[in-house]
Amino acid sequence: MPAIELTTAERAWLKAQPKISMAIATNYPRSYYGKSGKLQGVDVDYIALLEKKLGIQFEHITSNWHTALDRAMKHEVDTILNADKMEYREQYLNFTKVYFAVPQVVIAPENEAAISDLNELCGRKIAVHKGSSYSAFLQQHHPCIELLEVIDKKKFLPQLLPGRQQPVLVLLITLWVIFRKWLFPVSRLSI
Repeated sequence: MPAIELTTAERAWLKAQPKISMAIATNYPRSYYGKSGKLQGVDVDYIALLEKKLGIQFEHITSNWHTALDRAMKHEVDTILNADKMEYREQYLNFTKVYFAVPQVVIAPENEAAISDLNELCGRKIAVHKGSSYSAFLQQHHPCIELLEVIDKKKFLPQLLPGRQQPVLVLLITLWVIFRKWLFPVSRLSI
């Protein structure tokens, strides 16, 4: 990671903060509690690197995504990890540049033709993570799509099994996790 350049005001603010509270959504494999009970994952590694580079300490406040975002927007925490920049969030939060992007995929019943455009889902029900940026995007730009918002990844399982009736919009990494943890081992996905 290159050196982090800060303004004098930013350095003074960091020095004045003994701890910075950070809302973290527990979301395997990005951030989760391992068998030892310790928070781990790629997000946690990234946070540790920031702490080291900046000489600060974050207080991890973990919850599901919906609660984490709510805490951040109510300013109950100083910062949140992985919140996409969206117009309705900008009045409550400041944003950095994107540092980690994950593609999203649509999983559809096997007897359905390939979906090449989200407009093809108009009038259909699609399962999405509640409070996610792609849920908000669909509500704003494709209101004709009926959303089935779920909080727990396990709730996606019935939508991914044979005989499912509706498409599911998931992050590619979430799809990989669902297969590895709850369906069957997958070493790679071909999309």
